Amino acid sequence: MKYVAALVAMITASSAAAMGTEHRPAAEIGTTTCATHISRGEADNHNNIAIWMAGYLSAYDLLTHNNFKVIKTSDPDTALVWIAQWCRDNPKRRLNDAAANYVLTLWRK
Repeated sequence: MKYVAALVAMITASSAAAMGTEHRPAAEIGTTTCATHISRGEADNHNNIAIWMAGYLSAYDLLTHNNFKVIKTSDPDTALVWIAQWCRDNPKRRLNDAAANYVLTLWRK
């Protein structure tokens, strides 16, 4: 059941992201390099990345078997600020890496 919910979340995020200025499946957003993300401008990318990040955090919670729920400790806007800074510091890495490091940061709090 958890896998079905994660799939539904990804499909929903993908459809919502397609309504933005750039038509890319949500899964592809994570493969974007940080340098590309920053160069596109955070304001232009905000909705697509926020939707993707909400899906990432939700999927993490659904697919991990522990009591720590990241979605309860953060929101997409806060995550975007953190990711933007992480990407400025790590321009050769990808948004997937930024999101994974964000989750690790929340774990350490």
